[in-house]
Amino acid sequence: MELQLAAEDAAASAAAHAYWAARLCGLGGEGDAGPAARSTGMVTHRLPAATGAARGAVFPALLDAVGAAAHRLGEGDRALALGYPWGGRPPGAAPVVGCFLNTLVHPSPARPAMGRADHADHADHASLDELSAAWWDDLDHADTPFDDVVRAARSAGARWSGALDGLLTFEDLQRRPPLVLAGTAGRETHLAGRPLAAPLAVSASHGDDLLVRLAWDRDRYPDSAAEAAFGALLSTLKRHLGGPAL
Repeated sequence: MELQLAAEDAAASAAAHAYWAARLCGLGGEGDAGPAARSTGMVTHRLPAATGAARGAVFPALLDAVGAAAHRLGEGDRALALGYPWGGRPPGAAPVVGCFLNTLVHPSPARPAMGRADHADHADHASLDELSAAWWDDLDHADTPFDDVVRAARSAGARWSGALDGLLTFEDLQRRPPLVLAGTAGRETHLAGRPLAAPLAVSASHGDDLLVRLAWDRDRYPDSAAEAAFGALLSTLKRHLGGPAL
């Protein structure tokens, strides 16, 4: 714990503050996502696993895809704050179970109003190389505490409370240790209908295939709109990782 606190203190530097201020200064609106959703829906889809060089680009592709889904839901007139957990262990930490998680913020730029078909063909918004480069730069500053990141953005003029417009979680099943405790294998259960901390949440598991789940706040978005947003998400993923557009 003390090693992690020292790492976070070091990461809350003036240089890190300046980085996040420049990175997130364009976040618009008040960023108030409101209370946790009382009623949620969920849809799922399996895509072929990414292979070769594309496998290392799955996460930045997902970031862009979640942005496409959020903008498809009518949030395109402002930059959106998309959050994702990123974890690790400080150098020199004892070999105990667990790691520390921080929430990183990815700014998804405003996009022009467009229909579903336009989203599928809008390939010039951001290249995968650009997305990947920006993401790697963000990871270099991953230890900066979330509260410091919010203060940095607001100091640069962002009208953002720190609330997130969307959430993304990702699991590479080829790198995950087995769910075993004292020789007993664990079982993993995904529950639909859980409260959400953001209007939109996406989870992805990448193993023999790429399983993508989208959950949404039914008090905010009708099911038909969320399903159209899921179509935009899948089309964006296929554009970046290969495969026919939806």
